Amino acid sequence: MPRKSSHVSERKSPAFCTTKPSKIFLKRRRYGREKRGLREMRVLENLKNMICETSEHTLPKCGDAMESNLKDVLQRLQAANDSVCRLQQREQERRKMYNDHLVASEKQHQLQWEAFMKEQPHRRAEVDAEHQTAMARLKEHYTKMEKDLAKFSTF
Repeated sequence: MPRKSSHVSERKSPAFCTTKPSKIFLKRRRYGREKRGLREMRVLENLKNMICETSEHTLPKCGDAMESNLKDVLQRLQAANDSVCRLQQREQERRKMYNDHLVASEKQHQLQWEAFMKEQPHRRAEVDAEHQTAMARLKEHYTKMEKDLAKFSTF
């Protein structure tokens, strides 16, 4: 099997055409190859120019813009960090005050409870004394009523 050229596809001549390619045909083919070579050279030259433009102008501009934006972002980040620190400190102080108030309130309730429990024996004694006097009055009252009833039941 004949080997084909990588850039030019050669057609097989029909069986009835056994003549060699003409000089004009070969010239045109050579001219086409030269033209294609020039086109590829222009494309490569354009690529080279684009790469030079990018490395000499675009990249430094992007680097400068990125650096200035980075400084701005870092400043904003620092400001946000400071704000968060202040908020955390305020929250800590608020919690500490709340806990201190809670502890003080608990101590006050404990003292009130202890005072209440100390008063209980005295109050119990007062209530017992009132109860005894009330019971004595009731006893007298019922005794008096019994006597009165006894007077009326003799009739």
